[in-house]
Amino acid sequence: MGILATPQAVTEQFQSKVYNPNTVQPQPDVTAVAYGRDTNEKWIYCNYPEKLVWNGAAAPGFVESGHCINRQTVSGTTEFFFSHNTTGTQPYTYGVMCWNINEQPITVTKLNEGLENGWNAVNPWRKFFSSTPVSYNIGKGQGVWIMEHTVSGSAFHGMMRIQCDQPVEVTVYAFTGKTMSGGEPMTPYDPENCDCDEDSEEYGAFKQYSGLGEGFYNQLALTMKASEMPKYFWNNHPNTPNTNEIIPIHLADGTVAAAGRPSPRHNVGNWCAHYFNNITLQNDTAVTKTFRAFFGEPLNAGACGIIHSAAGTISMDGGAGSCWKWFEHTLAPGETYQFNYEYILGTNSSGPACFMWTADDK
Repeated sequence: MGILATPQAVTEQFQSKVYNPNTVQPQPDVTAVAYGRDTNEKWIYCNYPEKLVWNGAAAPGFVESGHCINRQTVSGTTEFFFSHNTTGTQPYTYGVMCWNINEQPITVTKLNEGLENGWNAVNPWRKFFSSTPVSYNIGKGQGVWIMEHTVSGSAFHGMMRIQCDQPVEVTVYAFTGKTMSGGEPMTPYDPENCDCDEDSEEYGAFKQYSGLGEGFYNQLALTMKASEMPKYFWNNHPNTPNTNEIIPIHLADGTVAAAGRPSPRHNVGNWCAHYFNNITLQNDTAVTKTFRAFFGEPLNAGACGIIHSAAGTISMDGGAGSCWKWFEHTLAPGETYQFNYEYILGTNSSGPACFMWTADDK
């Protein structure tokens, strides 16, 4: 049957088998997995300031305050992630400028783009995978806006992927007017110098992350045998001993936010990182087996996610304890089946997600 075109909500509460909400610890039968990553593929991570507020004067982050959101020089394949709370902010423009710093003309291709006003956590990723590539020819010493998006409402988020074989300077701006000079520094990451209590909303705004990530794909190769089912593994669970899952983000102040670092740089959430999974299913029994895959949320927190494969794009978004069956395939004794799928954990502080695989008699 292959990957389902539409995920089916199910009543399976497998989370209780793999997650203890009292100790916030995965159960022993959870599989720890190891990820690889191409650190040459950079991730322009724009999550500071998370809360853009306009109260008659430009808050940090707006070009009117003398800052950009992010500025990096990159080449090859690069992905952007944007996530901002815009509470109380008048409509503004969010944009990305590409500047040719080479001695010859260059071509920048926007491979994918998905942007969304509001709090919907899955629409941007649907748009991302259905978008059409657009190329921009940029002369020596010239700049081109490759994105200009009008933001209104309480939130804005999305992602974009570009390709350029030559180095290109990219700058992410929030602005109400094009008053930028091109040399604005990145909004500083500075929670230590925030004159506020650590539990305050203001301190929370100072703790957000903006910088350059070491790659954006967590790559996994996993072979699952019918005799070993069921099998469970978590994504983005802080207490699951997965290897190399949290992508380090090099912040504007020269420090790094990464797993194992002291608070507040200990965890960037991994929101909107891509998981590229190469899966091999093997029926090593003497009877026909039907393999099924489920996506689920912990019993005490909600999650949302997008799964993209050759069969299309499907999304799951619900409350705590929700569960979906998203894959089904039947194998005769001795048969194997290999496929790839990409998974993205939604933004808006989505909780961790669990994947369960089963193999039952047909």
